Formats: sequence, C-alpha cells, structure tokens
Amino acid sequence: MLNLWQLLPPTSTPLDRGHYLASVMQIAYADRARYLGDSDFVPVPVTTLTSRRYAQ
Repeated sequence: MLNLWQLLPPTSTPLDRGHYLASVMQIAYADRARYLGDSDFVPVPVTTLTSRRYAQ
C-alpha cells in the first residue's frame, strides 16, 4: 500500500486523501485475496508484490 500511496499526487483536501486511500486499499486487498495462503504450500510472489515497479 505504501508503494502505491507514494505514487499518488499530493492533495490538499481530506476528501481527496480519503478517496485515494480507499483506492489504494482496494488494490492491495485484491492482491491479498488472490495470493492468500501459506507460503510453504502456495507460491506467493512477495518480492514482486512489494516492489515499486509492481506499484507503477
């Protein structure tokens, strides 16, 4: 979420920040739901998901 948050433009209103935060959380939790599982048994691409390139 922090990698996505850093890519967003700075905003001046709390309403914009709330909207951006909700959008970032929606993307992050969609990835979480897709790759949810024990990494001992399910391949989870942690380095890919946490990279700045993936956020872009």
